[in-house]
Amino acid sequence: MNYQNQNAIIQHNLVTTLFSEDPSWTFMPKALCQAAKFASNRVAYQETTETLCLIAKQQSGGDHALNEAGLVYLEEMKAKGALLDGKPVRQVFVVLANEEETKVHSFRTPEAIRKRLNGRPPKNGTAGRYWWIEPSGSFSDNPWIQLDTE
Repeated sequence: MNYQNQNAIIQHNLVTTLFSEDPSWTFMPKALCQAAKFASNRVAYQETTETLCLIAKQQSGGDHALNEAGLVYLEEMKAKGALLDGKPVRQVFVVLANEEETKVHSFRTPEAIRKRLNGRPPKNGTAGRYWWIEPSGSFSDNPWIQLDTE
């Protein structure tokens, strides 16, 4: 197995524990997400793996709303290499989750998302600027990393 495939499997296993009973994941309080201007998205951090995730949950219409401010926050923490409290950040992901936030549908790095967006501007919404991601996990015909969706 090559390094890239092995790394993808490790990332998959890591991100899919996000909504499990794993106590190593801590979630940013919703009030802080609101103050940071990405209220409909949530942030989770796992200190042991130095992993930060922005969670875009599925909305009632089926699409996922990815907040621009949330994506920028994720990119800034990755560039800084640490959270605002100094805890290290080594890897970051945007995670698409179901509406109840109990299951991961798919995930990507911010770099992969920016590449897929290809300069497409976000749309204005009631709680900020968003990109709407289709239930299939795509912006167009380019699928995200698909996880088990049963």
